[in-house]
Amino acid sequence: MNVADLELRRATHEGGGLRIYETRTFAYNGRVANERRVTLRRNARITLPVDVRERVHAEEGGVFIAEVTEDEDIVLRRRRLVDASQAYFWSDAWQKGEREAQADIRAGRTKKFRSAKDLIADIDR
Repeated sequence: MNVADLELRRATHEGGGLRIYETRTFAYNGRVANERRVTLRRNARITLPVDVRERVHAEEGGVFIAEVTEDEDIVLRRRRLVDASQAYFWSDAWQKGEREAQADIRAGRTKKFRSAKDLIADIDR
């Protein structure tokens, strides 16, 4: 992780535009991407620059969560939606099982069977 000085700006919506009224600098311990300026437009619309959309693979209809920090800064986080029929796979319990299975495979704790009948016979033992 990089340590970088970032300038945070608190802004307010005023007359269809954005007015900066406070600027401060702080040290941020994390990955720092390119900071880009965007403008709040009519009907509260914000357009993400092309390079930002490409970097996060954002497409039309993509879902973002808007968070407001204690300092009244806005943070957008991209959310990937999962088809309801596949949601079980991403549950904590299922993912835990996936990690356990992967560990067993890596450790060689697996068996191969010539048929389903041989598998069932092994389970019955």
